Amino acid sequence: MNSFIQQAPEVFLLKVPMGGIWTGVYLVKDGDNAFLIDSGPDAQSVDNVIVPALAELGLAPKDITCLLATHTHGDHVGGHYRLRELGVKAIACLRHSAEKIRDPLKYAKLIRAKFPQDSPPASSSLRGVEPDFTLEDEESIGPIQFFHAPGHDDDTAVILHTPSKALLTGDSFQADGTIVQGCALYMKLPEYRRTLGRIASLKPSAIIPGHEFIPFNADFPNTTGKAAAAIEITKNLLGTYEAFIIAQMQTGCDDQKEIAKNLIRFRGGTIPEFLFLALYTTTEHIQEIKSYNLIPEQE
Repeated sequence: MNSFIQQAPEVFLLKVPMGGIWTGVYLVKDGDNAFLIDSGPDAQSVDNVIVPALAELGLAPKDITCLLATHTHGDHVGGHYRLRELGVKAIACLRHSAEKIRDPLKYAKLIRAKFPQDSPPASSSLRGVEPDFTLEDEESIGPIQFFHAPGHDDDTAVILHTPSKALLTGDSFQADGTIVQGCALYMKLPEYRRTLGRIASLKPSAIIPGHEFIPFNADFPNTTGKAAAAIEITKNLLGTYEAFIIAQMQTGCDDQKEIAKNLIRFRGGTIPEFLFLALYTTTEHIQEIKSYNLIPEQE
């Protein structure tokens, strides 16, 4: 049985199995209040994983003060509708997520529309919810503070547990990606770069991600020193990706799919069945390289 495991005082993480990896669901306790952040990929995960894990702690969905979200990708909000059916007291999200959380299936299809031949179908089980209220950047609810952290997507957030300074990063801190992605996923490179700087400025005591990101895997950066080092590693990976893609372009390779596959091989990954996630990342780098004329002239 999967259980909520304590990561910091009053901060817990549940690893919900999903397609060969796990997606994180956070629980933050505050006296009689309990905040659930993200909900896994679907209703079955709620019934079979989240509800039993809550019961281990003496909680039921009706005891959840507020259900929140790090962002609105299907693997993070796929269980929201079911948890509303089960009686969570309120649902809220960052203002930037409000439109998408009302119709996550529509947005999942839009994500795939950019690379239709390299994307799987969106999950037809995704159902939207109407948030009871929204939060602004840097606004707090109970002991947690929301920070808009775009890059992975435009509505992503990181959430600071202010008593412990543990930072719940969802997908905003990609490192080198997951084993099923093959590399980090960011849809907007300039914003992602700024988000990493913002994460560093928060000086978190721990980074608690939403997936098992390489190279940290199960060894979460759970002390201040380790968190700072992890942030630097992740910042440096942007330069590593850029240098590799520049080298690819210098050899005359201008096929985005081939560059994406070569990047994944370079990082020691396995080429996924669908390449759309890696294509977002490589396309962002290619556009920036061309925009800033970063390819050295041949002598």
